[in-house]
Amino acid sequence: MVNLVLYLSDENKARTLVTTLLQKKLIAHASIATSRETLSALDGKLNVNLECVITAQTKAVLFEEISRLVTENYGNEIRIFSIPIAQCNDSFSEVIRTETKDPG
Repeated sequence: MVNLVLYLSDENKARTLVTTLLQKKLIAHASIATSRETLSALDGKLNVNLECVITAQTKAVLFEEISRLVTENYGNEIRIFSIPIAQCNDSFSEVIRTETKDPG
C-alpha cells in the first residue's frame, strides 16, 4: 500500500481527477488540500506557486496504471509520487484492499 501525492494547479481538475480515480477503483480514499503555497528551485531560481495537493491511498501495484491515466489526461502537468505505507491498522488496510481493484 502507498500514499500517492499529486500536485496540480487547478482545484476543479483536482476534484475531477480524484473522482475519476475513485470511480475506476484505482484509489480507495483521497484528500485535496487547496491553495497550498509550494516552493521549488528551478534553473537556480526560487519559484512560489499556489497548488492543490492530493493525497490518496491505494495499492502499490496500481501506481503505473494511475501514472499512465494522469499523463494521458493531463500530460506532464501533474507531478506524482508515492510513499510506502509501512504500518496501518486493520480497518485502514481493509478499505484499501476492498475499495481498489485487483491489478490486471
